[in-house]
Amino acid sequence: MEDPYHSVVEEIQTSLQTAESLRASYLRIASTAREDSEELSWARNELKATLAALDADLEDLDESVRVVEETGGRIFGIEDTEVIERRKYVNHVRQEIEVSWEAPLHRYRIMGRSRYRRILSTVF
Repeated sequence: MEDPYHSVVEEIQTSLQTAESLRASYLRIASTAREDSEELSWARNELKATLAALDADLEDLDESVRVVEETGGRIFGIEDTEVIERRKYVNHVRQEIEVSWEAPLHRYRIMGRSRYRRILSTVF
């Protein structure tokens, strides 16, 4: 049986590129659009959907790495150093997702803490 790790990583990399592009679009639109703009709403929703799908894919990958860590990589023909690299990759992608999730909230953070909290509860 072939190790699906590398094909999943390719899919995640493609999704990360899409998310980064959507994040940049969102930030550009947010810098000029009104809060209730349809364009801003669309950009936020597209970014959220992409990040949610990416997060689900990453959870699956994380679970597979966890199984290999717990049972030992050699059972699957994977060297310990490769298992460590896979864990590092999962952690790195998780950080990138967290940074991208901050984009839809960026605009609200500059409004002040109380308004930010009120809006945060309605945005997500």
